[in-house]
Amino acid sequence: ADAKRGTYRSFLHFVPVFTGLFLTIGAIPLLAMIWGYGAREVGDAIEMVRSGISFGDVTLSGGDIVSFALIFAIGWLVTRYVQRILRSAILPQFSHVSMVTIAGYIGLFIAALIAIAATGLDLTSLAFVAGALSVGLGFGLQSVVENFISGLILLVERPVREGDWIEVGG
Repeated sequence: ADAKRGTYRSFLHFVPVFTGLFLTIGAIPLLAMIWGYGAREVGDAIEMVRSGISFGDVTLSGGDIVSFALIFAIGWLVTRYVQRILRSAILPQFSHVSMVTIAGYIGLFIAALIAIAATGLDLTSLAFVAGALSVGLGFGLQSVVENFISGLILLVERPVREGDWIEVGG
C-alpha cells in the first residue's frame, strides 16, 4: 500500500507542471490579442504551428513536437523502469552502481534517437549539428567533458569505495 501511495504522490508532482504548461499555451493567443494582433493573425499563427514551420528542408509542426515529447517521455520511463529492475533484482549481489548509471545514459540516448526518428526528421541533417557540437565541446567545454569521462571511469573501475578517506590538496 505504501508503494502505491508513493507512486501516486510522485505522479501528483507532475500535475502543477502540466497545468502550468497548458495554461501558458492557452494564454498565448489571448495575450497576442491583448497586445493588438487581430483574430485573423492569431488564427494564421495557430494554423502555421499546426501545419508546420519550415527550417530549410525540415518542417516541424506542433504535432511533431508533441509526439517527440511523448515518445521521449515513454523512453525515459522505460529507462527508469529498467534501472529499477537492475538496481533491485540483478545488481544487488554485484554492487555495481556504474551499470545502472550507464544503462540510464544508453537508455536516454536511444529514447532520443527513437523520438527524433519517429517525428520524421532526417538524422543525416543532424550530422552537421553533431559536428559543430563536437568542435564546441572540444574547445569550450573540454574540462566538463573530461570530468564526465573521468566520472564514468570512476564508476566502472571503482578505485574509490564508500568509506575510503581521500586527501585533497596536500
